[in-house]
Amino acid sequence: MSDEFNDLSEFFEEVEAKNGVGRAAVDKVRKLLPSIVDISVPASSEARCMVVSINKTRPHEARSLIRALWEACGRHPQAALVIVVDAAVDVHSLQKVFWAWSVHARPDLDVMVGEADTADPEQSSPVARRAGARMGIDATTKTEAEGLRRPMPDLVVMDPEVVARVDEHWEADGFPKVG
Repeated sequence: MSDEFNDLSEFFEEVEAKNGVGRAAVDKVRKLLPSIVDISVPASSEARCMVVSINKTRPHEARSLIRALWEACGRHPQAALVIVVDAAVDVHSLQKVFWAWSVHARPDLDVMVGEADTADPEQSSPVARRAGARMGIDATTKTEAEGLRRPMPDLVVMDPEVVARVDEHWEADGFPKVG
């Protein structure tokens, strides 16, 4: 990937070659889109999903970033589904990404669907080739300017001592090992 670029084509070629996103590649993408903190292209998505964390500094920034990624990505399949989360969310943990999605995204306000002409022509689909779309999800914490009408509650975190005691007895109590 060159140091200076106007689109993300080389980034996605690297993703496809390595089946993942290297740190150097993320750093180079940040030059184009500076609000990006981290990027993950989960292997389980067959490289059709991209999870991006951002340092959000203005209202609707996630939506702008999704549009910029779609434009910069061209027809690369990694942009078929873009999920944008806050910087504090670990993009490499699908459990944390889905938590952010379920807590911070409203389908009527935070899901964007790109037009059919932006679809990946090679995507397997039950409809004809070149027919399809892209989806972007803003799973970031909303601000008042984005329609938030009441403060978000604090994140509930389990006491580490309780977690340690549960972990000690988990399997002995007949539960399957987790993670």
